[in-house]
Amino acid sequence: MKMTGVWSLVCVFILCLVLMPTHKSALAGNSDIEAGKTYYLKCNLHADPNNNKLSSVNYQLAGKVLKWGTPIKIKKISGKKVKFEASGENFTYEIHKRTRKITTVRDHLARFLTTDPNKLKTRVGSLSSVDKKGIEDARAMVGMSKQGVLIAIGYPPEFVVSDPMAASSWQYWRNRWGKFIVAFGTHGKVKDIIGNY
Repeated sequence: MKMTGVWSLVCVFILCLVLMPTHKSALAGNSDIEAGKTYYLKCNLHADPNNNKLSSVNYQLAGKVLKWGTPIKIKKISGKKVKFEASGENFTYEIHKRTRKITTVRDHLARFLTTDPNKLKTRVGSLSSVDKKGIEDARAMVGMSKQGVLIAIGYPPEFVVSDPMAASSWQYWRNRWGKFIVAFGTHGKVKDIIGNY
């Protein structure tokens, strides 16, 4: 009887070990993003013009935009911050605590960094005129595609929209206090922008 109880505990322990990684699989990290290398932005990023800081929340701050295709050299990657250089300036990209709970820093960076700028140029070149206008202005606009919005203003935070391509609305923060939602219609085009935008 005692052996059966011990055996049951062993089985439960093994089952826990097998199932536990499924929740944390994103934390294992499979990105090749490294300090010391140069990458290119897949999307526009809005930096705080007062201190050159950016955040994984992807605040849509006015004043300073790092345009898609901009080469950036990563200087240092830590658990909470990434230091990089772009256009002759130094920037700090802060990883929000809610972002750190669901992904690694490198996997998060891989969402908006590439080593192949030509592929990105081809993608942008194939988009509609309204997409190109939004990308140029670094703004979401009615009529844009999801791909166009991603390049124009970047990804919504992972902790709010885990699968943007499957979601019908994306929530962003204008700043720490104001939010807005980009709502898509049945054909995957922006039908409305709601909130502080």
